[in-house]
Amino acid sequence: VRKFSLMMAQAPHVPRYATFPQEGNWAELESCRDMRPTYQHLLEIARLDKEYELKRIVPTVGRSSQVFLGTKRGEAKGKQGPPRTVFAHTITHSLKMSADDAEGWMDWPESLVLSAVDELERARLNADIGSKPNSYIFTHFNSLVDLEPSVVVEKLESFMNRFVAKHGNRLQKSKVDEIVVKLGIGSVSRGRTHTLRLTASSMTGEYLKTTSCFEQVDSLTGRPARWLDTRTGGDLGKEDPVVGRMQVKRSTARAAGSTYAPEFLGMIKVELIKKWSVYRQAGGKAEVPANLFSSVELVRGTDGELEESRRLPGQNSVGVLAWRCTLATPEYPGGRDIVLIANDVTFEAGSFGVAEDEVFQKASEYARKRGLPRIHIACNSGARVGLAEELKEFVKAKWSDPSDPSKGFDFLYLGAADYNRFPEGTVVARETTVEGKKVFAIDAIIGEGLKSTAGGIGVENLRGSGLIAGETARA
Repeated sequence: VRKFSLMMAQAPHVPRYATFPQEGNWAELESCRDMRPTYQHLLEIARLDKEYELKRIVPTVGRSSQVFLGTKRGEAKGKQGPPRTVFAHTITHSLKMSADDAEGWMDWPESLVLSAVDELERARLNADIGSKPNSYIFTHFNSLVDLEPSVVVEKLESFMNRFVAKHGNRLQKSKVDEIVVKLGIGSVSRGRTHTLRLTASSMTGEYLKTTSCFEQVDSLTGRPARWLDTRTGGDLGKEDPVVGRMQVKRSTARAAGSTYAPEFLGMIKVELIKKWSVYRQAGGKAEVPANLFSSVELVRGTDGELEESRRLPGQNSVGVLAWRCTLATPEYPGGRDIVLIANDVTFEAGSFGVAEDEVFQKASEYARKRGLPRIHIACNSGARVGLAEELKEFVKAKWSDPSDPSKGFDFLYLGAADYNRFPEGTVVARETTVEGKKVFAIDAIIGEGLKSTAGGIGVENLRGSGLIAGETARA
C-alpha cells in the first residue's frame, strides 16, 4: 500500500477527498485535497509537489482543471521574494486524430490548451499571484490514438507550432514558459504501446521551441521515470539537465548586466509573433506560417570548418556562438535566412581569444559565401588577457617589511614543493631562500602546459582582430 485516499460524503454537495501517501509518512497531501484520487496521478500533481511548495488556486473555470501557485523548494528568496510559477494542469478523455485529417482534428486540442490559458489569466486576478510569476501548462489527453508513433509526433509538432504562432500574444501576456501535451498511442485491443510527451519550452533559449519524447513509467509507482528520443530512440535519462544549466547561465549573464546569448533566439521569435499580430490587425490577408522561426547552431567540426549542430545550449567551449536562422515575416512568409553571431558573456566574460576569433571569422565567411545577412550581437570585454589560474593559490610574496605590507614586496615566489608540482615551462624562476627555506623567486609566468592558458591569455589574442577586420571588409 503506497497511498490511502479518503472520500467523505456531504450530500447534496459533491464528496470531499483527502489523500495520505506513504512517502510523506502518511501525512495528508494538502495540495490534492478535494481532488479525485486519479487526478493526482493523471495531472502529475505529486511529482510537482516534490519540486515546489504548492498553493492550490480555487475555484477554477473548468471542472477538469487544477491551478497551483508553486514556490521552488530550496531556492534563495532574492530581493523580489522567492521565484514562483503558476501551473495550470488540465485533462480530457477524448481526442480524435486520423491520418487523413490534416488540420480539422486540431480544434479540440486547441480549445483545451486555450482553456488552460483562460485559467492562467483568471488566476492572475488573485492578489497573491499578480503579474510577476511565469506560467506552465500541462495538458493530458487520457485517450489512445491508433496511429503510427511517427505520424502522431509529426501531427502534434505541427499543432504546437501553429498554436504558438496563432496565440503568441496571449501566451506572452500570461508569461507561459512551457507547454506540455501528453497522450497515449495504441488501441483498445493492443493496449497502450507508447506514451508521447510533447513539450514547447522556452527553457532552452528559443521561445517555446517544440521537442518530443516517449515516456517510460516506473513499474511500481506508475510515475514518469525515463524518456526516449522520438527520432533516435536514444535515452534522454531520468531528468532534463537543460533547464538547470540554462538557469545558471541566465543568472550569470544577468549578474553581468547582459543577456545569455541563446535567449536572443527566443526574443527574435517573440518579435516575429508581434509583427504578424500587427500585420493581421491591420487587415493583412496572408496566413501566419506554422513555423515562424527556426535556427541551427554553427559549430567547429574536427576539421576546423563550421558544421550544423542541434546540440543543447550551454555545451559550448568557445565564447562566440553562431546560428543560421530562418525568419518568416509578413513581407516574406516563406522565410529568409540570416547568420547570427553573439558573444557568450558567461564564458570568460565574452572575451575574444584565438578560438573565438576563428569561429567569428568562419561564421562571417559562411554568411558571405551564401549571400546571407550577418548580424553580430556584441557583449564582450575585448581581447582576453588572462592569468595562469592554477598558480594563483600557490604564489607568495616576500614582503619588504612583514609587519607593514604597504611598503611593498621584494619578489614573488613559489615554495619548493609548489614549484615542483607544475610542469617545466610554467614559470621562469631562480632559487633563493626566505626565512631559511629554499624557494623559487618568479621572474616570469609563462603558463605553458596549463589548462587555463590553453588558447592564449596574452598578446596572441590580439592577432585575431585583424582576421575579423579583414573578413568584415570582404563581407
